[in-house]
Amino acid sequence: MASRCDTRSSGSHLAISARDLLEFVRLHLTDHALAALREPQVDSVPDFGGGVIGWGLGWTLHRDGVVGHTGVAKGQKAFLRVVPSAGVAVAVLTDSTGGEPLAYEILGTALEELAGVETALPPVPPSNPTGIDADRMCGTYRSTLYDITLTREHDRAFLTYHPRNDIAKSSLRRFEDRVEVVRLNDDSIITAEPKADGHQVFSLVGSDEHGRARFLHNGGAAHRIA
Repeated sequence: MASRCDTRSSGSHLAISARDLLEFVRLHLTDHALAALREPQVDSVPDFGGGVIGWGLGWTLHRDGVVGHTGVAKGQKAFLRVVPSAGVAVAVLTDSTGGEPLAYEILGTALEELAGVETALPPVPPSNPTGIDADRMCGTYRSTLYDITLTREHDRAFLTYHPRNDIAKSSLRRFEDRVEVVRLNDDSIITAEPKADGHQVFSLVGSDEHGRARFLHNGGAAHRIA
């Protein structure tokens, strides 16, 4: 029995070239009415270590006046960063979900040379990480595909993925079902070893009546069930 993976985006989905994407940005920068979309709407956002300080409407807000958006679909990953004050925009489209290191290199170089802006580097684990806050962080979190359990074992911490359907089971044939993580900061953990697209960061968001994190967030939120 074949299973189908729905790859539709949660909002709109632009299937265009990098050049056409920059024309879309040009419209946003020249139409002053659209500047309101870049105003902060949410200033307490999941911390993935990428320098995001807030969300606008359709835009992520970065340090130093940079705005952008990152999109992921099956087999591809796209990056857009814009410095409205300098009239500079950089789009990087990759045909690989492992294109993040290349994209960061291009974005960092282009924005520094064209707009004088230093972008945040991809996050990496601390050289001497402290232990995770087990009381707040550990537990089981549920997403559409997985139940994800964060445990501490002696001085180490692990995420274990329990598939909830056939699509999730097929994904675990290609990826590990158990991953070691370390503490990145008070509200985030990061994979101890990198994959092709670098280290993955998970943000622990919110607090329940017991002071435990309510969500484990890595671009999609998994809610605590235990």
